[in-house]
Amino acid sequence: MECPVCRKHLTESTTVNCANCVNNLLYNCRFDLARVLLEKESLGKKVEAIVGPEPEKPLDEETARLRKAWQKQQEKIEEQRAKEQEEDMRRELVIKQKELQEKRDHAQALRKNLEERRANLAAAKQAQARNQKKKLEELKENGEKLKAQYDAFHEKIVDTRAILCREAASLLRLHHSRRKTKDGKIKDRHFIAGLLLPDLKEINNMRCTELTAALGNVTRLIFLCSFYLGIRLPAEITLPHRDYPLATINPPLTSYLGQRITFPGSGSSLSAPGSPTASRMDLSSSPKPRPLYIGSDDYNESVAQFAKKEPLAFSYFIEGVSLLAWDVAWLSRTQGFVAGTETWEDACDIGRILFQMILAPAQSTALTRVLAQRNTHNRQRRAQSTSSPVIEDKDNAFPARLGSYSHNSAHTFLGSAAAAGDNPSRHWRLNRYPMISDPLKKHLIAEMNNAEWELLDQQEWNDGGEKMDEAVFIKTRPMDGKEYDDARSIITPGGEEDAARGKGKSGWTKLKNREKE
Repeated sequence: MECPVCRKHLTESTTVNCANCVNNLLYNCRFDLARVLLEKESLGKKVEAIVGPEPEKPLDEETARLRKAWQKQQEKIEEQRAKEQEEDMRRELVIKQKELQEKRDHAQALRKNLEERRANLAAAKQAQARNQKKKLEELKENGEKLKAQYDAFHEKIVDTRAILCREAASLLRLHHSRRKTKDGKIKDRHFIAGLLLPDLKEINNMRCTELTAALGNVTRLIFLCSFYLGIRLPAEITLPHRDYPLATINPPLTSYLGQRITFPGSGSSLSAPGSPTASRMDLSSSPKPRPLYIGSDDYNESVAQFAKKEPLAFSYFIEGVSLLAWDVAWLSRTQGFVAGTETWEDACDIGRILFQMILAPAQSTALTRVLAQRNTHNRQRRAQSTSSPVIEDKDNAFPARLGSYSHNSAHTFLGSAAAAGDNPSRHWRLNRYPMISDPLKKHLIAEMNNAEWELLDQQEWNDGGEKMDEAVFIKTRPMDGKEYDDARSIITPGGEEDAARGKGKSGWTKLKNREKE
């Protein structure tokens, strides 16, 4: 092809001289590209007709033939693909079956191992149960042995406590005797240190010195017994010591406070302190103990005479001896000695209660063992039950034995719940000491008032139309305490007056009309 610009014939080997030569040289390539594109488009339409959906227009023979060949080839490909998928599935199935069999074998091995472990566990449990039962039996046997030793040791302690209390009572010469009264009855009399230990209801005619000495000895005995028994009395007793010559007792509210107790004095000093300031200091600094002594320096002074002379000191003394009687009755009930402690009249007989508790004939060993076993069984049964049953017979449920219960013993601790249900001290109607002091004071004052004879005036004597003399002669009775058993007596001292009486007046006293005086 010749270039119109440079007039040069263009070939593939000819060099290009101008742009027109280059343009002319590219025409062949363009033609080839157009031809290829047309062929591609034609082939594309043909391929679409072969592989595409069924056309609406009929195809030529070659296209129809190629379409059928393509369809057959596609069917073969699909069949081959299905076969390959089937082979893959078969291979996968074989693999899964192998894995399943392996898992089944593993599960069987685990099941077998689990059965073996269960069997071993059951055997171990049986062996453990046998060993536990054996050890439990050994522990029970050892516990019973230790409990038997503990009980035996406690029995020795109880016997030792009782022996110590009896020895203390023996050293203080506590004993009793019987005396026939004027009305023919037999009356028990109790003595301590050679002194008569009276019933508190019969102390009006007794000498103050003798009563103070007897109370001092019995207070020491009560203190020793409570110490040996390990019992904390509800009312604290203070024995004589340095700068504290006589025994006293504190009410329950001021007992065991740990404060220093000042000696309250005696006689009028009990009722009248030195000054109001001293009185206030005394009341605020330390508790006020109640005296266990009475009287002044007069040896022949009786309780009734002292009561008339010092009524407030006498009131303190009555409260003190009532606290002492309350302590004794409470101590007796804690040890099971219930008889003679139910009423205030019985509680006033301190000597009888002490003798019954300390020196009364003890029960036999077999009977004591049976009662103790029954008491222990009752406590265990109540401890196992949800609610403690009501004790129908409290006196029999708690055996009377000196030293059986104590505050310093863990075996039969008096403050435990089991002891609280059985001990007669918890079911006592005299649970407050005024229930003894108030009626005792009323009784003693009433006895004093009944013993004072008063002279009726003339109009009262003549009220019934009878004529009487101006004077009445009454035989007096000595107040020396020798016959204080008689409750009704005349409160008139008979010591020096008997010696000063003239002839013809011995034994008789003329009472004049008070209005004439």
